[in-house]
Amino acid sequence: MDLERVAFSINFTKVFCQFALMFLPFPEISLKTINELMTKKGKILISVHGKPEEVPYFRCIMNSIIKFFPNIFPSGSPSVHALGNREKLKNFLESAGFQTVHIFEYDFTYATLSLRLLE
Repeated sequence: MDLERVAFSINFTKVFCQFALMFLPFPEISLKTINELMTKKGKILISVHGKPEEVPYFRCIMNSIIKFFPNIFPSGSPSVHALGNREKLKNFLESAGFQTVHIFEYDFTYATLSLRLLE
């Protein structure tokens, strides 16, 4: 489905977009489309990853991959960190017509299982 040109015969009161917006080629256009599909008092909840230096889980994985496949991403490819800048995300939302924008940062702890547990 092309989020930039999607059409529904209803309007939504709530939209939830988890870890997808940063992969869209034109997130600002997609946000305008979403805003047009929402009721006047509708709410949108968006989850995105932070800046690379703030997400060591992905940085660790990607640094290892890039070491062996340095050109894995074509130039201009969307990044998991594309909307990690709070101001950029806020500007996209406000430009799309969202009136009251609140951005919250959360810290999550990732832990891997010990291989001994698999024995």
